[in-house]
Amino acid sequence: MIDFSKRRITVVGDVMLDRYIRGTCTRVSPEAPVPVVNVESVQDTLGGAGNVAANCASLGCKVNLVGATGNEADVFFPLVRFHGIEPYLYCCASCDTTKTRIIANDQQVVRHDTDGKIVRSFYVDPKSYFTAHAIIISDYGKGFVTKELCQTLIATKLPVFVDPKDGDWEKYKGAFCIKPNEYELERHLGYFPRDFEEMQKAFNKISERYGFQCILLTMGKKGMALWRRSWNAPVTIPAMYQEVYDVSGAGDTAIAVFAAAQELGLLGAAQLANRAAGIVVGKRGTSVITAKELLQ
Repeated sequence: MIDFSKRRITVVGDVMLDRYIRGTCTRVSPEAPVPVVNVESVQDTLGGAGNVAANCASLGCKVNLVGATGNEADVFFPLVRFHGIEPYLYCCASCDTTKTRIIANDQQVVRHDTDGKIVRSFYVDPKSYFTAHAIIISDYGKGFVTKELCQTLIATKLPVFVDPKDGDWEKYKGAFCIKPNEYELERHLGYFPRDFEEMQKAFNKISERYGFQCILLTMGKKGMALWRRSWNAPVTIPAMYQEVYDVSGAGDTAIAVFAAAQELGLLGAAQLANRAAGIVVGKRGTSVITAKELLQ
């Protein structure tokens, strides 16, 4: 197993809160045909780029987190410190994104989102990444991850791993690896490859246009497809799901483990990331993976 404590990862992107309101339901409201939830607990966890950073830290990596937070800072900072993450967080009152899930009797009833938006660019302190072994860009499309920021990070010549949400991949040009899911790949291409031959052609075209050395496609229950520029075809990695409880944050876990485990090589790191994703979907809520769980 890798000694993750020797790895330093800088995570840059859209930070947010995942809030879980849990309780029980024994009746329907007389005001409308909706359940009445008797609240028993409220839990806040790091979401978005924060969840990527939390996963890296839970593995044992040293982690810097670069992002922006606003009115939820008093909640966000204690969570960051709890995970031992070094914060490089900027203040932006309009940027808070909170995903609130109301859960009754272990069943999600509704999700309420407060969707923040960043309307200005931020300078990223080089101290946040100059000792890093890798950079992860976690782009949730909230505005923090600009083309200028991406190109600044890519110019460091450090391996940059991108989890894209934006359909425009031009801003990621020159990154080492991009990790789309099926929806994001289809959104970018305008279609989804029908077979591996078509996927190989699509990946070649993407690599030629953007300079990516590696593509890791996550496909949920179908596992992953890993491709490198020097390979003749993508390699499939079957999913290792046992029981799916909650898929929240599985992609965050996958990119965190993949970037942190590069000592194993691309295929070994992808296999470990696949295993990690299979573990976290069996947990309740937005969860992190530990090195001990991977070893077991």
